[in-house]
Amino acid sequence: MRRSFNVRAFFIGFTSAFLCFCTVWMAAILFVRPQTSLSSSAVAPDSDASLYLPDASDCMTLLLCEDTASPNLFFLLRFQPVSGEILIFSFPDTLVLTREQVSEPVRNIFSSFGIEGIQQGLQQTFDIPTQGYLMVKRDNLPLILDSIGFTQIELQEELSLVVDGIQLTLQQGLQLLDGTRMRAWLGDQLPAETLQQGEFLCQWLALCINQHIDLLMVENSQSLFSTAVNLTKNNLTFSDYDTRRQAANFLAELCPQPARVIPAEFTRNVDATLSLSADCQRELCDAFCE
Repeated sequence: MRRSFNVRAFFIGFTSAFLCFCTVWMAAILFVRPQTSLSSSAVAPDSDASLYLPDASDCMTLLLCEDTASPNLFFLLRFQPVSGEILIFSFPDTLVLTREQVSEPVRNIFSSFGIEGIQQGLQQTFDIPTQGYLMVKRDNLPLILDSIGFTQIELQEELSLVVDGIQLTLQQGLQLLDGTRMRAWLGDQLPAETLQQGEFLCQWLALCINQHIDLLMVENSQSLFSTAVNLTKNNLTFSDYDTRRQAANFLAELCPQPARVIPAEFTRNVDATLSLSADCQRELCDAFCE
């Protein structure tokens, strides 16, 4: 069944916003890093990299959603240099959280208390602290996506897309997609069901983060950081990035593909809301709790 234009536009926008966030975050903590070849065979004995090891204080968890009155998907991103990972998890607006001893779905908490209410609910329900949040308006995405560059996508079969009103045919195999073609591809590939959308977007995001780690080390990172931060709503400060830049250097140098998805598994409540399964909650807490 063909989805409506508005639904497609919403999820394309939100997905792109999530990629934007990761680009902002990694660019911000890497932009002061000198350009370095990952293929270098040795590190100078007196360099910071030869002495530095990350610790728990370098870890950070951020909460992401679209800057709209009723986002239906939320994402957690965990920067975890101690284990050499960037962890990704998504949950829908029907997930039940407990805030101030009141249990209700995320959509109700967001409507009443905004993104800070979701942060409080995650802390009080699962003991997961989020050090910051980032919200992105759909209208601000084109410039940010254009600054990201090409992403490699493996097509299992020939695919026809309409891009800016023009019919294009992408051949089977490896394709390099710019921001405009990526948005069209996402609109074609995104599942119709919300939970499947979250899974799809997490996997796609991990792919994009792992592909663009090297890009974020070049000298245009500062420009990318400035552009993206100016186009988002967030509560982050430069010190959030600056205090973790050595940890980012460590992770990027030793872990070229750090992004990993925490699979989401839910149980359905009688009122059609969702709760995390016991196994999923344990895995999520192991990954995100401090």
